[in-house]
Amino acid sequence: MEKLVTSVTNYLDYIMSQGFKVSVHFSNEVLERLPSDIFNSLLPYNVHTNPYCMWVKKCDRSLCIMSQQSLIAEGKSGVRVCHAGVKELVLHFYKKGIPAGIISVSGYRNENAFSGNAELWESSLCYEDIPTELLTTLLTPLALMLEKLLENEVLEDGNEYNRILLYLNEYYLSTDLEDICHHFHRSPSHISHLFKKQTGMTIRAYCNKLKLEKAKLFLETTDMSITQIALDTGFNDVSYFINLFRRKYGLSPMVYRKSIDKKNSME
Repeated sequence: MEKLVTSVTNYLDYIMSQGFKVSVHFSNEVLERLPSDIFNSLLPYNVHTNPYCMWVKKCDRSLCIMSQQSLIAEGKSGVRVCHAGVKELVLHFYKKGIPAGIISVSGYRNENAFSGNAELWESSLCYEDIPTELLTTLLTPLALMLEKLLENEVLEDGNEYNRILLYLNEYYLSTDLEDICHHFHRSPSHISHLFKKQTGMTIRAYCNKLKLEKAKLFLETTDMSITQIALDTGFNDVSYFINLFRRKYGLSPMVYRKSIDKKNSME
């Protein structure tokens, strides 16, 4: 089964290397029951990484999640436009005939549904038509691999760690330990011990990791100022953000952006 998980992630990486913004989203019922090792392998592919979509989710995080779960339950594949005006191609995959999730290739602009932040709308969304036939050909084998993976690899009982990790990956910009404890009706010591045991990190360190990864993406794909990036990724103290970024990546945000610009100009 480990080889199948590797095949899935390698195939996802291949699709992304072709310039497509692909992600995999499971129904809550399936995702929270996956074994932790499989869950951790697939989690990086469980979010839309497009800067515009990230901004939309920060503005109204609950609407994106509810829309996604509703879409999974409908079981209707094809091109759709989300509530934020972004077009995507969606292909469902199933477990025992029941919709278990969707594969999404997103990041396409629908000119009639702009919903804010013109800078990110123009800089990070594609204006071309979705290559539906090509993508359907590419995604179908991936759907079959995911269905094969789910045949035997879903736990009978819910995995609490998976639920916490999923919650953090959705709400890391604004959540803290108190919010998590309230949401899961658990004590701070229980949540902290469980998360540290599974990841070796504190919840705060994990959230900062996600924030820095998002900031790095913004530096690579947008012209937003360092201050704006810090604020949009949940850092109210710009100096603190710069210090954390330098500690993680070895360069300040400004120097990192210049290195990316130099690399792009040479290609």
